[in-house]
Amino acid sequence: MLYINQNQVNTLTLSINQNSRNFFTTYTLIFTHVMSSEVKEYVIDLFNPNVYFFNVRYCTIQLDLTGDNNLPYEGQYTLQIIGEPNSVSLYNGFCMVDGSVETNPFTEYLSPNETNENYIYIQD
Repeated sequence: MLYINQNQVNTLTLSINQNSRNFFTTYTLIFTHVMSSEVKEYVIDLFNPNVYFFNVRYCTIQLDLTGDNNLPYEGQYTLQIIGEPNSVSLYNGFCMVDGSVETNPFTEYLSPNETNENYIYIQD
């Protein structure tokens, strides 16, 4: 399972290029949200060294999820990677998308007096 963070550039390390990198010009990454079934696609140009790197054993893909490129929801997605132009399915799996970290998840109240006279009384 892959773990992806929203609102940042993610580096995906995959072993999909073994014995196949010479036949494809692009990879199409198809993300399908499990609960809503919404689909979002990303096209990776294999000749762009800024987004794709490979060696004999694995490849790395830079997936930019900043701004409007973001996935619509947090949670679990199915990920399918298609090699183009032959439309060959190279990878089928799941990924977990985590959202951005909240800066202030709660509001802290500090009493102005030190005796703390703000009690909550519970009746028996």
